[in-house]
Amino acid sequence: HRSSLRTGTWEVEMASRATRNTLILLGSLILAVPFLVLVTRVGLAPMAKAGVVVRATARGTRHGATALRREILRCRSTVANPSKLPVSQFFEPERSEEATAVSSSPEEVGPGFLENEVFECSPSVESWQKFNASAVTAQDLINMIQSTIKTPEDALYWAYSLGRVGFFTTNGILGLIAARLTGSIDTQLGSRIAQGATSRIFQETITTFKQDLEWQKDGYFKRPFDLDPRHRQYNPRYVTSRMARFARESTGVLSRRFATESVNTSHWIANKLYPSYYQDTFHYQTDGWLSTDSAKVYEISTETLFLGRQDAMQRSSLVPFSKFMSNFKAENPNSIPKVLEVGAGTGRFATFLKDSYPDMELTVSELSPYYLEEARSNLNYWRRFSQQNNKDHGPPVRFMQAAAEELPVEDGSLDCVVSVYLFHELPPKARQAVFDEVARVLKPGGTFILTDSLQKGDRPILDVAIGGFSKWNEPYYASYLEESFVGLAEKTGVLAPGEKHLSSVTKCISFKRL
Repeated sequence: HRSSLRTGTWEVEMASRATRNTLILLGSLILAVPFLVLVTRVGLAPMAKAGVVVRATARGTRHGATALRREILRCRSTVANPSKLPVSQFFEPERSEEATAVSSSPEEVGPGFLENEVFECSPSVESWQKFNASAVTAQDLINMIQSTIKTPEDALYWAYSLGRVGFFTTNGILGLIAARLTGSIDTQLGSRIAQGATSRIFQETITTFKQDLEWQKDGYFKRPFDLDPRHRQYNPRYVTSRMARFARESTGVLSRRFATESVNTSHWIANKLYPSYYQDTFHYQTDGWLSTDSAKVYEISTETLFLGRQDAMQRSSLVPFSKFMSNFKAENPNSIPKVLEVGAGTGRFATFLKDSYPDMELTVSELSPYYLEEARSNLNYWRRFSQQNNKDHGPPVRFMQAAAEELPVEDGSLDCVVSVYLFHELPPKARQAVFDEVARVLKPGGTFILTDSLQKGDRPILDVAIGGFSKWNEPYYASYLEESFVGLAEKTGVLAPGEKHLSSVTKCISFKRL
């Protein structure tokens, strides 16, 4: 009876929110046009002064290697002043001589370029390697969007996506204002950060959404389930509480990032339960990975960092996953696959994975109990939401607290393992340990999907700037940029390169278990 009562209350609440939230969603589209005009006139114009143009001379991702390598080196040699590069506020240029030096050795080209010879690269790889934001008008961006709108569903997707850009941009500005008012950063620094955020990022964001929509139309995954106006993210009370959390968190993060004295980044808990590398407050987050507050502010913090496009970048993982599912169903028509997501964080990606492919046994693993609890909360919300919409939610999701390099899973018991934004947080030895563990738990013929930040060589124009992210207390990011995933796979002896995709500053590669 209590279960029925809760379900009935849920349905009544959902129905009562529908009208209000629909107006909010439609309002996003109305606000998007003047927002684009403002951003384009104020933020994109400085890019015309950057003077950095990539002429992609390679005719294919896997061909013309010599020509493309020459172009990469030429691009680097023209960057006389890295501080003028059109980079976002969190990818600050490195200004060392090593960062701007030009070398003709293959190692200097970067693992992102070298691996293109062994992966089956989708058109997205070449497209993003050639991409270079340029000075455009609001009309140019509007035309880009209009060219993709063929149905009312397409228009709704753009209202949803542009609404996210507007919201997270506003949220970021409010975070800077809060930090400035509390004295965490000075006025001049806040202005520099804001200017960096508007220089290149908006054109890149529109391009990211355009690709995301194309992948949806190609059938790789469903449209985002949170596009539905009955979703809680359109509830003003829910939104306000998240924004208040972010304002508090951004003040602390920025004060630690730009502190003039050294900052203690150790955890508030002294213990031997976690690996030594884990006991650090990554990104200068309050409490690192080990508190409820940290787990609840994480999603809005990272989406604000990427101005609302992180979900779209993560969904690139669903492209190889869709192919895995097609092959699995063809070979095992009467079975459902066993899938594990390692380092799942708050479970945000898992909701998109489960929504597009409910017919699987999904286990979500995470080392932090606080983030694992948030993942369970998010997936429980998704399950109730899917029931409300009479959608199949498949077998229940299982949860596991474990380090990715030491999984309590039997040998050869999984069909697919997925990792999203984990490896750049790991030291080199742990990365190899995770590859070894994935090789152990996968069945022969199984698939490993790895999605993470770009590395050097993936998008040459960003090679000089991308290393700056390590300044946000990312102790292993510098080594990550140079890590060879092909080399890690080779050392397992059983993982072979599969396919590769790019989405803005995110890469997605897959491996097959031999």
